[in-house]
Amino acid sequence: MPNRENGQCCGLARAAEMVGRRWTLLILRDLLVGPQRYSDPAGALPGNPSHLLSTRLTELAQGVLISPRPPSSSSPPPTAELHDADSATWHHELMAHLHLTGEPAADDLLSKDPFALLTGMLLDQQVAMEVAFAGPQKLHERLGTLDPATIADYDAEEFTAAFREKPAVHRFPGSMASRVQKLAEAVVDDWDGDAAAIWTHDAPSGPEVLKRLKKLPGFGEQKAKIFLALLGKQLSFDGEGWREASAPYGEADAKRSVADIYDRESLLEVRETKRAAKAAARAEKSS
Repeated sequence: MPNRENGQCCGLARAAEMVGRRWTLLILRDLLVGPQRYSDPAGALPGNPSHLLSTRLTELAQGVLISPRPPSSSSPPPTAELHDADSATWHHELMAHLHLTGEPAADDLLSKDPFALLTGMLLDQQVAMEVAFAGPQKLHERLGTLDPATIADYDAEEFTAAFREKPAVHRFPGSMASRVQKLAEAVVDDWDGDAAAIWTHDAPSGPEVLKRLKKLPGFGEQKAKIFLALLGKQLSFDGEGWREASAPYGEADAKRSVADIYDRESLLEVRETKRAAKAAARAEKSS
């Protein structure tokens, strides 16, 4: 789909849009100096919040202006080594590779893009879990980006058309497209466009992250708890009290939700647990 601002979808247009964002050129300037630790550009740009630096590095990596790779065995995580241009390497945070959809491209996007993961969670209703979490990849392919600011500012009709394009992103494309745009607006307005800041900014506790999630459009109590459990179980979030705050989904041996899906086998186990719970609820209602 064409870039909304200039009507083009070529790589040059997307690159021009990317480097024009706040702080991006200054970050690239500092990377041209030579190998650096992650803290070096952060220290050189004191007015740049750390979570925004992380966001800009992620955008540059996704735009192939810099390229990510895991640190070598001699590199102590979670610090990073940064280089410039084609030989660029970047490692900011070690994120687990998620296996939620069974589709490598979709799972890869969920693993490296926090807003994609948040969007997948939003879409996880009235469709199969793997269909919901594959939705962000469909959007990324059709729009060329999942940048929250771009999504928030996208023409509503064009954005809904991207949802409707077959295979549809969701069985209710109109309402869910609107919800995703509202989610993007909230991330931009409240978190400066950095979805990961919801669970990283100021080293929040589990209850605090739950509170932040529940403020997001489309995130009720249950959805917020499931997402918090996913953060704790699979993405190394260790804020105090996260298991209790996400109960019952945070329980160690639970097979209740997407937070417990690690492979095809666990997906089937979660499906069976949910099927049994629905059957029990129907039986109780009819008795």
